[in-house]
Amino acid sequence: MNENNFSDHTSQSTLKSTTILMRMKQNLAQTFSRLDWKIISLTSILIIIGLVSVFSATMPNDPVGTLRTQIFAITLGVIAGLVILSVPSKWLTDYRLIFLSNFVILALMFVTLLIGKIGGGARSWLMIVNRSFQPSEFFKLTSVWLIAWAINYSDREEILSQKKIRMSVDKLALLTILGGCFLIILQPDMGMLMIIAISLFLVKLYIDGSTKWVSRFYGGMIAVYIGLNLVSNFFDEALVSYQGMMEHFFERVAVFTNPFKYPLAGGYQLIEGYKALADGGLLGVGLFNGQAKQGRLPEIHTDFIFANIGEELGLVGCLVIIILYTILFLILYQRAARSRDVFRRSMIVGIANMLAVQTFTNIAGLASLIPLTGVTLPFISVGGTSLLVSIIMIAMVLRMIVEEENSKELRLISNKKG
Repeated sequence: MNENNFSDHTSQSTLKSTTILMRMKQNLAQTFSRLDWKIISLTSILIIIGLVSVFSATMPNDPVGTLRTQIFAITLGVIAGLVILSVPSKWLTDYRLIFLSNFVILALMFVTLLIGKIGGGARSWLMIVNRSFQPSEFFKLTSVWLIAWAINYSDREEILSQKKIRMSVDKLALLTILGGCFLIILQPDMGMLMIIAISLFLVKLYIDGSTKWVSRFYGGMIAVYIGLNLVSNFFDEALVSYQGMMEHFFERVAVFTNPFKYPLAGGYQLIEGYKALADGGLLGVGLFNGQAKQGRLPEIHTDFIFANIGEELGLVGCLVIIILYTILFLILYQRAARSRDVFRRSMIVGIANMLAVQTFTNIAGLASLIPLTGVTLPFISVGGTSLLVSIIMIAMVLRMIVEEENSKELRLISNKKG
């Protein structure tokens, strides 16, 4: 009798495990069927272009080693993406997980200030197991996650007329984001700060900004840009000679309108970037044949990789890449506009903003439209953390799209039953 009971219990456990596995398999198959393959295809093309560009830009040094690092970051990104696509839906809006993620990143950013590695004038990198990573890159994602949750929670509480709760949530989210921005200022990494601040503010404007605030934002941006131009033209000598916490940033502001005035100092990289683009002409000198990477342009594989692309593939190659980025961002914003859920819409818009602002900042800095910031070109530049976070961001967008499709199906079923 005992043996029969044991046998029945074992059979039931096996059947239960098999059922769970079958459901997981069905859910995963359903998830993959609802992914936006246009986004995946465009991202994959940009990553492949990045791998080829990185190999070319690092040929005089260690192309295989650098490529290995990039592939490692891609692999981690894909694994993290699969996890994001598989986790229970309730995790995505769990405030405990969201705040915990932000506080962990803030703690790592604080540790970075104490023992981090300096690069590009900023103490932004933390060494773990002989590998460096940039915690502030992860803050781009966790801050978007936080503000999307806060906007959604505040919207819900406003509907329920619990204004006090709404105000406390807004304040806590704002303090967390301001804390992260303050730590980034102390590094100092003004390029990262600009990307995060502008992107998050644009999310807020997109979701519930009035026409008055939109006009004020763009008016303020124009005023800041005019101010930077005036400072660069009239106070450049004082900024170049400044020595202190933000001297790297001040030097970049000083030279962005007149780099030829300082050809051996802050203007050197911009001038060499101009030369590389000019040498490329319309069609370029040919893949792998660029000369700027032969010691003329330091760190060409990071924030100046677009100069290497322009030299080797010419204006046509640059335009193709800009078009690919533009199509990707338009699809992301289109997906956001179609979403009926505030949280999902905020997440997609926030991630699209982060990637779009970073792309513009990188290319505009190279063209001297704005001061250099040292930020990478998403999916293309060397930078394991940047590439990893960019892939995770796309995975999060894909998950939001899947959730939206699931909600749409539930609404259709409910309407049919009604």
